[in-house]
Amino acid sequence: MNLVHFHGYRAVAAMSGTPHNAAWTADKAIDGNTSQSYLSNSCAISNIYTDKLKSSYLKMWFKPSTINIAYIEIYFRSESK
Repeated sequence: MNLVHFHGYRAVAAMSGTPHNAAWTADKAIDGNTSQSYLSNSCAISNIYTDKLKSSYLKMWFKPSTINIAYIEIYFRSESK
């Protein structure tokens, strides 16, 4: 969410499961980095195999808590199929 990064808002992110790698935490989804390569440690990736997840989620809490969001852009990993 570049809204958070470029406009000075603060946010906290959480995702289901544990990160697949220690560097791939939920905060990567809102850090403003739009690189789609996991090699740049810019992706939030949960370990679905270890956690046996059937579904997953990404949650974000913004400060200030009331803001208007016109749209959301999601950048999937470039290595995804």
